[in-house]
Amino acid sequence: MTNVSIAHLIHRASQRADAIVKSQPKAGYSPRGNTILTTLLQLHHQNVICTQMQLVGMTGVDRSTLNTILAGMKAKSLVSMKIDKDDRRARRVSLTAKGRQLAASIPTISDDADAELLALLPFKQRAPFVQALRILTNPNRKPAEGHAGLALAAE
Repeated sequence: MTNVSIAHLIHRASQRADAIVKSQPKAGYSPRGNTILTTLLQLHHQNVICTQMQLVGMTGVDRSTLNTILAGMKAKSLVSMKIDKDDRRARRVSLTAKGRQLAASIPTISDDADAELLALLPFKQRAPFVQALRILTNPNRKPAEGHAGLALAAE
């Protein structure tokens, strides 16, 4: 492959990761859905019930996708959504008992999926790859000085 954008390669890697997660026994949801569930579980342990917009900010899942995923979760009785008493336009989201049970199983599923995905890389490239992803997804990260482009050699 030549002249393939980095953004496209990241997108393709994300598609592969999604497929690996979905292939796991008892996968639950896509990686985004699993992120929503585990975030709601953490909030439950803190006795916090958030709005959908707060959940967008916490997870990085865009509003439209989040609403679609939450609608599916509500249909499966994994979450409950109630109108916020202070802002009738907002919905507060919390896990049901069934949702908490599923969310509690996700770390194992995610660990297995991550191991399978990282196994595609040579061992010495795994930690730097994860570190690079953390840098790229950090919203507070600013571009390095002198970032005048980069030529990548095709494999």
